[in-house]
Amino acid sequence: MKTNKKAIKKRWYIIVALTAVLVVVCIFCFVRWEWKSSNLSFQFEEKVYDYENEYCLVNLSYPQMVGSRDKEKESKINQLIEDDVKKLMELAAPDEENGYIFVIGTFLYEIEYADEKFISIRYNGYAQYHSPGKGFDSSMMATTIDCEEMKVLELKDVVSDLNGLCQMLMEDRFEHITAWEGRTGDYKMSDIYSYGDEDRSYLLLEELNGNDREIEWYIKKRKMSLLEWWSILWGNDVDEALVDKDFVIVDLQFMGAGVAHNEFAIDMRQIRELLKEDFVESML
Repeated sequence: MKTNKKAIKKRWYIIVALTAVLVVVCIFCFVRWEWKSSNLSFQFEEKVYDYENEYCLVNLSYPQMVGSRDKEKESKINQLIEDDVKKLMELAAPDEENGYIFVIGTFLYEIEYADEKFISIRYNGYAQYHSPGKGFDSSMMATTIDCEEMKVLELKDVVSDLNGLCQMLMEDRFEHITAWEGRTGDYKMSDIYSYGDEDRSYLLLEELNGNDREIEWYIKKRKMSLLEWWSILWGNDVDEALVDKDFVIVDLQFMGAGVAHNEFAIDMRQIRELLKEDFVESML
């Protein structure tokens, strides 16, 4: 009897010891992961661009990379960021009939994701003709840069199956994350692209196949749950590369009442099969 009690006690000691070792290993790996994720070789600072002529008023704020040891690369990335946000100015044209001024600006920007390989920036702003006494309707744009290929990535550069992406959006498998009046989840993509019983998903597909001013996208860093973090210890390199990223689609349909865009996000692992192989490999 005493032998059995000793054996059981010994097993419990072993279990407790192994659990303690696992906890220590997990804490070490978690700290290492967080350090790796946040330990960038560069920072960002704000740059402001103001411009005005007889029919256009521009006020843009956007980030610029600073502190990189590779100054040539830093300069090229900063030029890509600047050129992309200034594409908004292409929308400006004289309003000869009413004489309204076209105003373009950014209320704020958020660096949604940044590591040594990718930078994703989300802008809230406006771009419209401004008549006297009329307020601004908000709009937005996003810029995602491949820091190794030195290019701004459009949706068609990263998604191989736009039909599949359209289907997932229309099935409302993406989560609505734009906070209108402090609330998220108020809109569904299937509601935006339907009219009564009429399915208008073909319009969404046209936009997905269009240019980057018809629909936007960006990478958003996501907070991992303990379970998700634990899973990457036993996953592969692709799981590890995608687990902390959300894939965000920005629909620019004007919904009225000031709602000029809606963002829909999904765990990037859930659309793994829709992504181009070279894009996935570039994140490893």
